[in-house]
Amino acid sequence: MSTKASSRDQSISPFSPAPSGTAAGGGVTRGCAPAGAGPPKASAKHRARERTDEPNDEHGGYTLGMNSRPPISFLRPTLDAPVCVAIVICNEIIEDKRTSNKTLVGLFNSVGVSALPATHPRLFLLASLTNVHGDLPVSFSVRSHSGRELLRVEGSANSGGDPLAVVDLVLEVLGLTVHEEGVHFVDVLSGDSLLGSRRFTVTRQGG
Repeated sequence: MSTKASSRDQSISPFSPAPSGTAAGGGVTRGCAPAGAGPPKASAKHRARERTDEPNDEHGGYTLGMNSRPPISFLRPTLDAPVCVAIVICNEIIEDKRTSNKTLVGLFNSVGVSALPATHPRLFLLASLTNVHGDLPVSFSVRSHSGRELLRVEGSANSGGDPLAVVDLVLEVLGLTVHEEGVHFVDVLSGDSLLGSRRFTVTRQGG
């Protein structure tokens, strides 16, 4: 698993190992503070998804119409296609240095905010992949239901020559700013192909 990655619009530690033995830093709440002077706002936008009637990409999948270039496509399962078996959003990930086993703390599917825009101070994303052959380019993308991309981080995964192995990619995200209520998506991609997606909801609380 490579730690080399580039980020856009957020302060992050891409594809980083989880803290060993104990949780690093303080606890993280699921709520967001109103955005102030923080990371620059994301400006990339996507059009609504439109699925074509016939497979039309190089992997035999379906292309989704978006104004990002090149468009995202769904992979059809093949013997050589990577498989995303899990995507998790949580407050903390602790990794045992001896066994590489991971403890996920504070899993959540919703974020409460008092005002918008709002910034979540710190969270972790984990994607588990299998059927990985060689160095697989992988990226995380976080977007709103309107298609606004809030975060994109690129890296790679390597199974060490064993495609049956499960490769866990851990991403620490600092200062994720949300601008809208409603459903948001964490997408895991390889090149232009969508390997998996997980939803979370942003809800305005109080008056």
